[in-house]
Amino acid sequence: MCIRDRSLAGSASAEVLHGTDTEPSPVATPQLDHIGPYRILGVLGNGGMGTVYEGLQTDIERRVAIKLLHANLAGRADAKARLHNEARIVNRVGHPGLVQISEVGRLPSGSVYLVMELLRGETLAVRCLLYTSRCV
Repeated sequence: MCIRDRSLAGSASAEVLHGTDTEPSPVATPQLDHIGPYRILGVLGNGGMGTVYEGLQTDIERRVAIKLLHANLAGRADAKARLHNEARIVNRVGHPGLVQISEVGRLPSGSVYLVMELLRGETLAVRCLLYTSRCV
């Protein structure tokens, strides 16, 4: 799920093939200059399925969030399908509480990425620390 609530922006999505979204990723975050046509500005988060980067679409100076599937999952059809399904479902639902996904792309390595609107705010972990009575 991609949360749009600006107070939760920056939180990792909850899609995990194995384990929980609080476990660290089993793979190192690669240092990238570009993902597709987007220049990478930094890492926003790391989750079970991928890493979320802040990117810049340089031709129109638009900042975006880019979720890149981890390299160890790039060859798995189920992981690629799950990322594509996330994009389809989010755009089909069209709810104001979900981020907009504008593009699904594929790198030469075979890894799949999603391009989403970039939102600023506190992470889900910070939100839970501040409002522990609301978090289960």
